[in-house]
Parts: sequence; C-alpha cells; structure tokens
Amino acid sequence: MAYENILYEVRDGVGILTLNRPEVYNSLNAALMTEVRDLLPRVAADPGTGALVITGAGDAFC
Repeated sequence: MAYENILYEVRDGVGILTLNRPEVYNSLNAALMTEVRDLLPRVAADPGTGALVITGAGDAFC
C-alpha cells in the first residue's frame, strides 16, 4: 500500500511512524487510520524492528 498520510522508516532497529498532515496539525481521519492499521502488522512482523516511535510532521502532534 502506498501511504499518503504517514511516513515510515527504520533507523537502528527503531521504526519511526510520522503522521504527515501538518496542514491540519496531524489530526486523525479515516484515511490516516487506515494507513496506520495497514502498517502496524507489518512493523510487528519485522524482526529487525524492536520499537516504534510515533511522531508528527510540522509544529503539532495530536
């Protein structure tokens, strides 16, 4: 699935999930939540990822 509302990367075994809707202060909507629900099982199944940090783009994080 191609993501439009989130960014994801792994650094040193830590997954970093960034809510990427800074124009609306990273508020949650159905599309963003669908993307998060798609990503989380993939993160959990990745043996190279030991932790997940959730953050927001821009100046606000819900």
